[in-house]
This record gives sequence, C-alpha cells and structure tokens, in this order.
Amino acid sequence: MMKQFLVLQLPVADLDDNSPIGWFVFDDDEILRQQGITPLGQLQPAIAAVFTGGETLVLVPGELVLLTSVRIPSRQLRQIKQALPYMVEELIADNIEDVHLALPDGAPAADTALPVAVVHHHLLINWLDQLYQHGIKPSWMCPDTLAAPWREHGRSFFVSGERVLYRDHLHGAQVFFLPQIETYLTMLKSQLSFEEIGALPRYQVNAGRDDAAGLIKLREALDAQFDVEINETHYTETAGEVLAANALRHRDDLINLLQGGYRVQRQTGAVAWRRTLVAASIGVLIYCGISAASGLWFSWCAKQVEEQTFSFYRELFPQERRVVSPKKQMQAHLRGPASDASSALPLLAKTALGLRNNSVQLDEIRYTQQRNDLQLQLRTPTMEVLDKIKQQLDGVGLSVEINSATQRGNEALGRISVRERQS
Repeated sequence: MMKQFLVLQLPVADLDDNSPIGWFVFDDDEILRQQGITPLGQLQPAIAAVFTGGETLVLVPGELVLLTSVRIPSRQLRQIKQALPYMVEELIADNIEDVHLALPDGAPAADTALPVAVVHHHLLINWLDQLYQHGIKPSWMCPDTLAAPWREHGRSFFVSGERVLYRDHLHGAQVFFLPQIETYLTMLKSQLSFEEIGALPRYQVNAGRDDAAGLIKLREALDAQFDVEINETHYTETAGEVLAANALRHRDDLINLLQGGYRVQRQTGAVAWRRTLVAASIGVLIYCGISAASGLWFSWCAKQVEEQTFSFYRELFPQERRVVSPKKQMQAHLRGPASDASSALPLLAKTALGLRNNSVQLDEIRYTQQRNDLQLQLRTPTMEVLDKIKQQLDGVGLSVEINSATQRGNEALGRISVRERQS
C-alpha cells in the first residue's frame, strides 16, 4: 500500500463540529488526489474512503502563532531549552507559563538568531482535543504562514482571501488583512532601512486563482509604498491547494508545534523489534542506575549549596521578584546603577503622554530594568489608531518598535516595545 499524506487547514481558533475544515489528500509522490471542505463533525466519514492511512499535517491560522527569534550563545540543545523561556519572556506580553515554545528541527546554526514559534497552550489543547475526538491524529501542526511561497533572501506576499501572508525569512512570517494593507505597509516601511527596502532579490506577490482582485489591490499598494521591482505569480490552483502542497513539500523546514509534552508518540507493529528495544532499554537503565549511584550524594550536596545561595540572596534583596543567577545579579548590585535613566518613572510618564486622546485599552505592561524598556500590549479599534499611537510616542522622544499587530474582529491587538530614544 502506498503511503498517503493528509493536509488539513483549520480556519479559526475555537473549533466545533460545524467548523469548515479544508482537507487535501496526497499520494506517495506528493501529488494531490482528493480535496474538499467539510464540517469537522463530518470530516472522518468524508475522508475515510480516500485516505486509508498515512501521516497528517495540520496548518493552523498564522495570526495565532508568534514567529520570533532570540540569540542564545550556547549551541547545546539542553542549555538552549533552559534559557529559552527567559529570553522569550522579554518579547511577549503574555505570561511565559501560558504559552508553548517550539523550535525548528535540527542542530541550531552557530552565530545566528534562533527561530522560535510561540502559541497559547489553550489553543493547542483545543485543536488537538477536537481533532482527536473526531479520529484525527496529527503528525505535524504548523502555522500556515510558513507554507506561503517564499524565495531565500526575498520578501513575499501571498493573498489568501482577505488575509495576506508575508514572509521575509525561512522561519519569519506575519499575517495582515487586505482592509488594513496601507497601514501595515506604512509600518513595515518605517521598520526597514532604505538599503533593506531596495535590496535584491525583488519583492514577490502571489495569489491563488480565486484571489485575482486581492492580488491587484496588493500590487497597487506595494507600488505606492515601495519603489522596487515586484515579481508577480498568479497560480492556477486555489490558495488552499498552494499552501497545502507547499507545506507538504517543505515540511522539514516548518516549525512543528507538536514538541515537548505535545510530541506525537509514533508506534510500530513489529512486536519482536519492540521486545528487543525493551530488553536493551532495561539493560541500559540498570547500567545507568549503577553508574549514577555513586554521584547521587554529590548531586544532593550541590543542590543544597545552590538552595542556600538562592536563600541567602533573597534575604539580602527581598524586593527582587525573580532570582535567576545569584552570582550575576549580585555583581550587578555591586556595580551599582549606571544612571538614573534606568528608572521606569520617566519612561512611564512619557508613554502616558503618547497614549492620551486615543481609544486604547492597555492589557499588560512590563518593564525591563536592564534594557530600560517597556513591553505593552494594547487593544485599539483599528490598525490606524495603533499607528497613530506609535507616531505620538515618537513625538515625545521615545523609540517605538511594533513587535506584532493583528486585526481580530472589530479591534486590533498590538504588542510594542518602548524605550528612550538614543541621542
């Protein structure tokens, strides 16, 4: 029996039996054989006759997954996983305990930023719970933004209905919507230098056969904002077909969200092979147990010393909320503050001036003393209001970076970083 692949496209964050699921069945040569759009409650019967077994790849809405990157000096995966939550926490407005972090497969490249995907636990749990209830067991789960067509060192825009999937890196992508295209391109242009805007290769705009009008609107907006040569591709397939085929073809380059506790446990039917593995594992465990026994005492002593160090540091500095490295934090205290510029009060005062006279809801605010910056999560009626806030903050002498901006229904959700402008 030839191996098959099933690609599913989830439309929304909250799934139920009536959620329309786009599905695509590919053969072993990755050629599309069957496709359709079926309510989740009827999906399993609909595909049972055409998908008889294989691997399942699920594409989730890219606007619900933050794609970012961090720099961690170590290339050891164990050390990276230990440091990753602390590095990502400074980039997001959510509590780090509420989100799941996923990394690309393979060894991290040296001297480069490490890509990371950030998604809420409750979203992953809901998706998996709904799919498993209806007999679907995913092998991959990835943001659909990373399935959009893209060429190395280029910037591409892919129209899919009212959504535009923008990619500027193998693991770097965002989503914006056609009604907000002028605002988004204005913000994008403000974040790019003149050299970055005009750098080769040229910009690429793409769309499926049902999105000709959106492609024209996107092309006109790009021509108005960027004085660059733009290549255009209008596929004969639908946007859904393009994303499904591209995801399957480049699945090794995607960031699979099913990591850690969400990792899929693959099973094999070879009983004899399982028994061999079990016997070998027992032998290895016995050997490791005997070898590790001699080090238990020293590990316990080291743990006691570490706990005493943390306890003593907290006694000296009870006002500190989090103790990560007593040695480094003690050195910072001994050096003393560099200047009064590290105080949050002047920065908060200027930020308040920039937020006034706007219909804005401040969901969360965080202050990082080491960098002397604020991380804000804002809700505004439109993307235009978010852009106006950025301009007002610029006007009071602050440097503003928009980390993410998404239109959700009748409101826009933005995450921005604010710091004093360097003279």
